[in-house]
Amino acid sequence: MATDPDSAQPNRHEPLTDWPEPGPLSTPAEDQNLPLSEKSVSAANDSDRPEPRSCSISACEPYREVIELGLSRGRNAMAIWQNLVSQHGFAHQYGSVKRWVGKQRGQQIPPAIPIIVTAPGEEAQVDYGTGPLVRDPQSGKYRRTRLFVMTLGYSRKSVRLLHRALPHRPRQLTSVQ
Repeated sequence: MATDPDSAQPNRHEPLTDWPEPGPLSTPAEDQNLPLSEKSVSAANDSDRPEPRSCSISACEPYREVIELGLSRGRNAMAIWQNLVSQHGFAHQYGSVKRWVGKQRGQQIPPAIPIIVTAPGEEAQVDYGTGPLVRDPQSGKYRRTRLFVMTLGYSRKSVRLLHRALPHRPRQLTSVQ
């Protein structure tokens, strides 16, 4: 490299003259003397990489009918990919199925969902059922809980109650007169 006679630093204004002539790739013995960045470039040139696959054909294309059937049944991309691997010997990654499903779903129009409009105080939805088992602090036994949820139709405000069921006892029926 050309250097300025007054300093040990290279002169930026003079052309570089000591670059090697272009030629064939270096040999492994020469690679030992190269800096790391040049070694990695040399290794990348020497590696036996497979040719990149054409981007025009998806790995999912041969399975189009199976994937479309899964989509029509409301299955997600993960379930479709698991089915392809286990039932059809699909050898590609989940990401390829995920991209293909995303492209297909982007073309579909989502179904219309009706909005029910009610006047205030006109309608409510009530749900009642059994809940999880909870340990009773007094007896140490597990007891079933009961859930009650009431949601107002207009404001969608809700009341949620969790009740611990009492031990089983015969119930007396009462009538309202």
